[in-house]
Amino acid sequence: MLKKILAVIILFVVSLSTGFASGSFYLGPGITYADVRSSDLTYNALMPALYVGYGAWRSESLFLALEGFATSKSIRTTDNDDANTILKMSYNYGLSVVPMMSLDNAIFGFLRLGFVRTKFPNLGSIENAYQLGLGLEGVLVGCWNLRGEADYVKYGSVKKGSSDSDIHVGSLHAAEYTLALIYRFDSLLG
Repeated sequence: MLKKILAVIILFVVSLSTGFASGSFYLGPGITYADVRSSDLTYNALMPALYVGYGAWRSESLFLALEGFATSKSIRTTDNDDANTILKMSYNYGLSVVPMMSLDNAIFGFLRLGFVRTKFPNLGSIENAYQLGLGLEGVLVGCWNLRGEADYVKYGSVKKGSSDSDIHVGSLHAAEYTLALIYRFDSLLG
């Protein structure tokens, strides 16, 4: 599944036409709350994030963007037992296709279809995942926008270490909730 998502993203980038020549860049900081779970382990954390993207209006109602993001060291938000720290996230980064539609004059709804890589230091591994999300972005003033979104991140089966005697963590998934302040070099309102 991850190969298919990565192939779609690559095809999207390769197929960028001259219609994107009139597009614009955007970037902004954000904060993400992540709830990572396996069959019997959980880890909750806050992660500072940075978003960078490029997009253009493809029609009157469809804005299409390619967006990269990165988060830094997670800050644990719960005080569960130490066994749950096995899922601690050191960082993650990814690439997403973000189609956006205008809902009214200043509010836009969007989808996120992406690929994510996350480092789990206590597992000694970097894991791949796919990401699906929904969000809203509203114009605050000028080129400044506020974005809120909810994402589902699905990792494969993970085990701690590389030998057969290591701990099998199981299939990981995460629910992520993000709030970001986005600066668009050209306003979505035109």
